[in-house]
Amino acid sequence: MALREDLQIILGDAYTIERELGGGGMSRVFVATQRELGRQVVVKVLPPDMAAAVSIDRFKREIMLAARLQHPHIVPLLGAGASAEPLWFTMPYVQGHSLRERLSSGGELPIPEVVRILRDVADALAYAHRHGVVHRDIKPENVLLGEGHALVTDFGVSKAIADSTSDANRITATGVALGTPAYMSPEQANAEPHVDHRADIYAFGVLAYELLAGRPPFTGSSPHSVIAAHIRDIPDPIAALRPQIAPELADLVMRCLEKRPADRPKSADELLALLATLATPTGAPSYAPGRAARMTARAKRRSLFIAVAGVVLLALGAGVRAWRGPADAPARARIVVAPFANETGDKALDDLGKVIAGFVQDALTHTGALDVADFRALTTAPAQASVLSPMVPGDNTALADAAGASLVLHGTVFKVGDSLEIRARVIDARTGTVRASIPAERASVGAPMVAVSQIARRAAGALATMFNAQAQSALTGATHVPTYAAYREFTAGMEAYQIGNFDAAADRFKRAIAQDSAFLAASLWLSAAFNNASPGPLKPTGDSIRAILAALDRRRSELSELDRAILDFSLAEEREERIVALRKATAIWPDRWAYTLGALLNFAGRPRETIALFETIDPTKGFMRGWTAYWLVYFWSYLLLGDFEGASDVAHRGRQQYPNTTLTLCLQGIALTGSGRVAEADSLTNAALPGSPPSGHDEAWCRRQLARSAAYFLPPAQQRPILESALRYFEFGARDSSLARSYELNAAHIAMWLGDTARFVAYHDTLRLPRIPDRESLLARSYARALAHDRAGSERFRSAALAIPPHRFDRGATEHWLARIDLALGDVPAAARHASEARKKGRSVDGIHLDVALRQLRGNPVFEALVKR
Repeated sequence: MALREDLQIILGDAYTIERELGGGGMSRVFVATQRELGRQVVVKVLPPDMAAAVSIDRFKREIMLAARLQHPHIVPLLGAGASAEPLWFTMPYVQGHSLRERLSSGGELPIPEVVRILRDVADALAYAHRHGVVHRDIKPENVLLGEGHALVTDFGVSKAIADSTSDANRITATGVALGTPAYMSPEQANAEPHVDHRADIYAFGVLAYELLAGRPPFTGSSPHSVIAAHIRDIPDPIAALRPQIAPELADLVMRCLEKRPADRPKSADELLALLATLATPTGAPSYAPGRAARMTARAKRRSLFIAVAGVVLLALGAGVRAWRGPADAPARARIVVAPFANETGDKALDDLGKVIAGFVQDALTHTGALDVADFRALTTAPAQASVLSPMVPGDNTALADAAGASLVLHGTVFKVGDSLEIRARVIDARTGTVRASIPAERASVGAPMVAVSQIARRAAGALATMFNAQAQSALTGATHVPTYAAYREFTAGMEAYQIGNFDAAADRFKRAIAQDSAFLAASLWLSAAFNNASPGPLKPTGDSIRAILAALDRRRSELSELDRAILDFSLAEEREERIVALRKATAIWPDRWAYTLGALLNFAGRPRETIALFETIDPTKGFMRGWTAYWLVYFWSYLLLGDFEGASDVAHRGRQQYPNTTLTLCLQGIALTGSGRVAEADSLTNAALPGSPPSGHDEAWCRRQLARSAAYFLPPAQQRPILESALRYFEFGARDSSLARSYELNAAHIAMWLGDTARFVAYHDTLRLPRIPDRESLLARSYARALAHDRAGSERFRSAALAIPPHRFDRGATEHWLARIDLALGDVPAAARHASEARKKGRSVDGIHLDVALRQLRGNPVFEALVKR
């Protein structure tokens, strides 16, 4: 009791101590309320003998350096110090329990759970190391669990104590200062003066070893014997203790435990990149359950779709609920920011409400600590607007329902004299109850953004009090506040981008940059708009886009974590680098980036991961609302696996959401065709397609896909009627002269699938070729000759094609054509090799693996390895 009373006196009126939680290592831990902000914090107090050896001022400085870390998987430090004993520091009070408690309850953990935990810890370490902070005491006690995620606590505390302790009083007792013996790197055990981030990588290896084996690599009767073992002994191979783990994971763990720091992985980023390849985004194992299990899991995950990725609420105290896997975890509360109402009477300020909402939404999203729905996707009509009910401006209940959000942050702008007054509230979307009122802010009419940024900060503070303490602390890292004129242009650009008008979006982003050159997010989205713009004289070159990205990369320290992830995704040359970057973006903002990640995973031949991710998304809510493309990507995942039952189920659910659109009708027809139910497919598509409303995929696209599926999946006798019907459609169906060449190309391919080589070659000879032949057109003609068994003619066109430099965005197209040519000439090994090379250079796996021209490669091990089944 004496310590509690002494601590309360030192803390004064700033904090009220409520209770003691118990010790954390050598410290004592109290829960207190920070009066000014009305939030709970944890106060950790070091023992008197340790505090006596520490320079208080230096300790406070070191703690404040560590407090700069703001990351979804790091519990931040808030403050530290004292003018006398005791020595203390504070952090948010968050709900959950430690990894040590989890281990104590059951020993070794399931492998998918281990990978998920390690990925979160590696993510935290990578971020801290990039900012020059080494933990020095990674262990299960310093990892908190809850809702399927892990957070690392006490970052920088060991270093703060060690660096603020004089050499004469250097602490050598077991505990915080040196690290913990069971997790101590050899260089720490040897008291080497320059311990760097590789000590954390060693401790990470010890942690991983214990999670997988149920015990650390070294144990002993005393701390000194354990320390000696870290210095001299070689641990038992983890693969011998847990044979079920993937060889890549076993190798990673043992590399982390190398005695020499130089022999370990070079960085935590390397750990993160490898771990990202070992599990699905939800941490699911890399196998597919049976249909009954899949549907059960799908039903559960659909009800929990907003729980994917991100940071969750944890508790630090005793008596907290036991750890539960993600299938049982409650979903995080989702919030949507509504455009603020203009009550000024000045129509010129009508755009202000969207500007405020956009800034507040982006600020909350960039914390990475809240599940925020993108209101722009709901208030700006997508390309498939015809399938949606119109949103009524100001109808927050409808907005919340469309977002799948339980909370709405909305506000009002008033005129008070010559100034603006901005008010905001957080309301329960179901009951209309006010959950939090945000203190009003005054602003000048011409420069409201400083006040808007204060609204965002206070909103984050209110939401942190209710749900996640990290939301407030993460927002303190916000730096540049753009001008109102710049953010108004940016808002208009995002609206144009949302509906696919990339030229208009680029123009608005350029205007935003002209208004405020320090507004880096506008440059980031400008590069995205340029990338997506239609080809033409106004489309910038690839070099121009890369110059924008390179300039952003030089200023990456000024970007948020989310924008850095998007930048890394844009800069990455290798597919795996793009996936790692997009995983980070998805973890911070799943509503906006999960779909893109799923599409990329399909592109990379990882359909099981796409399926696991898409089962966490509700396509009727949030960003995906109104976008039928969700069902296309989801469907194609099952098609890549050859699972027609799963594909049919997805198509059926897609038709339930969009009953008569061309795309969903076609997907169901493809599933029926692939499974051999040709009569049903023909009846469905012939009756429904001609009158179905457009959805971005027209009847011609569908006819080609049905023909392709028949040619790829069905035996010749069953496929012929479908192919002949499609051929008639394309030979006589072009009602617009501008479509004639496209229809002729489709007819050519279908003739080839029918085995009518003469007609295929004739089509290729009569089709209009480029005035100056390019590599791809010549390779197509080489392929036509190969199909006609004209080896000399094929080789002539092939040689001419390869003499032309490839297009800078060839990305495997050449190798894809070579695989077709090789196979037509009977060289199966060369065809399989070229198909594999095409994938490595960037060709989409679905484009290769479902290519009818390569169907003879089915069963070839090199070819089948392109898809993870």
